[in-house]
Amino acid sequence: MPITQTQSIELRPSNAVKWMNCPASIQMEHGLPAEASSFAIQGSFLHELAAKCLIYNKTVDDVVFEHLWDDDACSLTDEEIDMVDSYVQFVRSRLASDYENSTLLVEHKVMFEQVIPNGVGTVDAVVINEGVCHIIDFKTGHIPVEAKDNYQLILYALGAVYTFYEACFCDLFKLEIFQSSLNHAVCWEITRDELLYWGAIISEKARFALSSNPEVIPSTAACRYCRARGVCKPLAEHCLSLMTNDVTMEEQFNMREINSLTIDDIDNILSNQSLINLWLKAFNQTAKEKLQQGTYMPNHKLVAGRKTRSWKNPVLASDALKAAGLKEHQIYEKELISPAQAEKLLSYRHEVMQQHVAITQGEPVIAPISDKRQGLLTNVEDEFKDIVVKDAA
Repeated sequence: MPITQTQSIELRPSNAVKWMNCPASIQMEHGLPAEASSFAIQGSFLHELAAKCLIYNKTVDDVVFEHLWDDDACSLTDEEIDMVDSYVQFVRSRLASDYENSTLLVEHKVMFEQVIPNGVGTVDAVVINEGVCHIIDFKTGHIPVEAKDNYQLILYALGAVYTFYEACFCDLFKLEIFQSSLNHAVCWEITRDELLYWGAIISEKARFALSSNPEVIPSTAACRYCRARGVCKPLAEHCLSLMTNDVTMEEQFNMREINSLTIDDIDNILSNQSLINLWLKAFNQTAKEKLQQGTYMPNHKLVAGRKTRSWKNPVLASDALKAAGLKEHQIYEKELISPAQAEKLLSYRHEVMQQHVAITQGEPVIAPISDKRQGLLTNVEDEFKDIVVKDAA
C-alpha cells in the first residue's frame, strides 16, 4: 500500500539491499513492528565496545579494566572479545606507519543527501591516507557479507566524499567488510568516478522506492530481512509459481493433473529454495500471529506445543537428588569437550589436535553451480562427449 505524503519512510544504507532490489519493500514494511533480536542487540554492543577501543587506542581488556566501559562487558565471551580485538587490529593495520599522515574516523556520521533524500548514515570506521579512503564495516553475524556491489558501503563511501574534505581528493576507495565471526575479510576497490556513477544508479532506484506505486520484485536478497515477507502477496504468488511450474490453482489441488517434475523443474526449485524457505517461515509466523490475535480460520487452530521439563533450580535439585540417595556419577554426566572447543583452548597446530582428531567427511549437500567447492559426481554425458566412435572395419 503506497504511503501518503504525510507519512515518512526512511531509505537507510543498512536497508539499501531491500529497496535497491525491491523498490516496494520499504513502503510495504511501513507500520509493521521492527524485528528485534538478541543478536542485533549484542552486535550493537560489540560495535560500541570496538569504537571505545579505537578512540582510546586500547584493547578490550584495557577498556574494561580502566572503567571506560560498563559492567555489561563482563558478560562478553572469549570469542566476542577476540572478535572485537581482531577488528580493532584490522582497522589499525590500515593506518599509515606515521599516524600523523592518516585520518581515522570512528562511528562517524556521513551525509549523502545528493544521492537519496535526507541521506545519512553512520560508518564504523573511515581511514584516509596517501590518497586512499578505506570504508570499513564491522559485521558480527554468521551470514557471510560481500564487499563487491555492496550498496551500504557504496553509500558510506559517497557520504565520505560529500562529508570529509580529505576524501574529496581520494582517487581510490577500498570498501571493506571485516567479519571476524567467520574469519571473513573482503575488500572491493573502486575509483572515485565509478563511485559517483554508482551514486547515479542508487539515486534512480531511490526515486522508484519513493514513488506512489513502486514495483514488487521478490528475491532472496530483498526478502531475507524484509518485515513484510510474511504478508507479501506477490512473494507468495512467486513462490507458488516456482513450486507448481505455473499450474492453475485448480490443478494444485488435483495432483493427478500435474506431470512428474522434470530435471529442469527440480533445478529451478533448488535455485530458488532459499527464497521459498524464507517465505514459508515468514508465512507460518504471520499465520500464527493471526491465530494468536483471535482470527478465525476454518481449517486451522492453535494447540499447545510439546511439553518439556527442566530443573527449576539446578543447584537445589542436585542437593535434593543426593539427599534422595543418588550418587555423584548418577547425577552428572561427564562428557569430553569437542575438538572445536579444544582448539580454542590450545590451537589447531597443537600436537594433540594433529594426533587425536579424526576428520570425517560430511553428508553430501546440494550447492549452486557457482559454489567454489569441487563437485562430488561428474556428469555422465560430459565423460563421454569427447569419445570418438570409429566405424567397424
